[in-house]
Amino acid sequence: DPVFMALDLGGPVKGTSSGPPVLPESGPTEMITKFEFGPRGELPACTVHWYEGEAKPTGEVAELLPMNGCLLLGDDGKIACQHGQYPTLYNGDGKTDYTPKNAPEFSGSQHHQQWITACKTGSGTGSNFDYAGPFTEIVLLGNVAYRTGETVNYDPKQMKITNNNAANDLLDKEYRKGWEV
Repeated sequence: DPVFMALDLGGPVKGTSSGPPVLPESGPTEMITKFEFGPRGELPACTVHWYEGEAKPTGEVAELLPMNGCLLLGDDGKIACQHGQYPTLYNGDGKTDYTPKNAPEFSGSQHHQQWITACKTGSGTGSNFDYAGPFTEIVLLGNVAYRTGETVNYDPKQMKITNNNAANDLLDKEYRKGWEV
């Protein structure tokens, strides 16, 4: 989530996933997905690796990755961010806890409170549908790549996979009569 927001990720994307053999009834216990995003305005192309479930990177990187959060690797250091907490910076000088200026206080139910406040006052939330919809769409693309066993190219404007017509069947489902959306 912070990576998606900070790097303005979106637009056409390639997704490649790996994990244990596909089970038709459920998702995998672990999965690794590589997302390749093209340039976005002034921002260059970038690659994001997503580790799902029991999948973990190896080596020094594994020790820094939070249980539920993200790890950003840069040329000058690393940033680890546990979900719902401020980031920790790692560079040649060691570890530094970081609290942004004018940062809000975090609590375990912050997103719940935002939703309740929005219902009562009409205010916005940090993860409204305009933001969370495209973010979820990209994350779920990893499941499509996993189930097909192939790299899939996705165009969100067309809402379709452009290199594998059969994979498009995984983007939607046929609802039972009376339960259509």
